[in-house]
Amino acid sequence: MILQISALIIAIAILALVGFAIPTIIQLRRSVKKIEDLGENLDRQLPEILQNVQQITSNLSGIMDSGRRQVETVGGTIEDIKSVVDDIVGVEKKIKYSVDTRLIRSFATITAGVKAAKAFKDVMSNGSPPKNKKKRRFFLKK
Repeated sequence: MILQISALIIAIAILALVGFAIPTIIQLRRSVKKIEDLGENLDRQLPEILQNVQQITSNLSGIMDSGRRQVETVGGTIEDIKSVVDDIVGVEKKIKYSVDTRLIRSFATITAGVKAAKAFKDVMSNGSPPKNKKKRRFFLKK
């Protein structure tokens, strides 16, 4: 009788174990099916995704190359403009120096002429040159 009771207890235990294992096995089967579906989906879509990634990479590389070329072109243009501006400034300085020098010389000549005319007038009207006036001298800077 003990043997029969032991067998009955073991049978009930196995039945309970199978009863609890069946839902777990069913859930495990569903999970495996979902994993298989996901794998098939990836097998179908992954080549397209990789192709798109390669195309995006190629486009970005082209954009970067174009940007580099444009930056180099702008840099060269800026250097050209700077050179032209430097040339213009140099010419302006030469013209200014030339005009200023001629103007100062002309002014000095006119001033000397006016003083000579005043002195001549004073000599003609008074018979003697004017007394010591403060002398002004113009110096040309070269």
